[in-house]
Amino acid sequence: MAPDTYREAAAVFIGTYSDLDSLGSLGILEEAEGRSQYTVRQPRALSVGAFACLLADYWQRHWPDRADVLLEQVTQGELARVLLLSENKVNDLLGSLAAPDMALVKRQRKHLPYQIIRQPSLDAATLWQTHLYR
Repeated sequence: MAPDTYREAAAVFIGTYSDLDSLGSLGILEEAEGRSQYTVRQPRALSVGAFACLLADYWQRHWPDRADVLLEQVTQGELARVLLLSENKVNDLLGSLAAPDMALVKRQRKHLPYQIIRQPSLDAATLWQTHLYR
């Protein structure tokens, strides 16, 4: 790859993970005082509400016509990797979303392949308006 390609990719990565309006609130990158250098940190804990909003948006963009997806597509997929979440952490968050007080997803784990079933309440626009993510 050309050096400019690497620079562009690095700029996008740094912009995504340092901008507070993007993934910067996760605290993964911390800018050194005005030196164009960053320190990589452990990400802050992601709230269940924020994960619900992100999952709803991701689902809407990647699986708009599907009511269910394989569990591993969520626990080991792109969303988990971008958020730097382990498979266990994603499972914990999905468990919270499946709890009766939230009921945003259902988990089918009686037989293989395990699945996540989207409930009508898992709607990105509605969740963002409720400020559940804060």
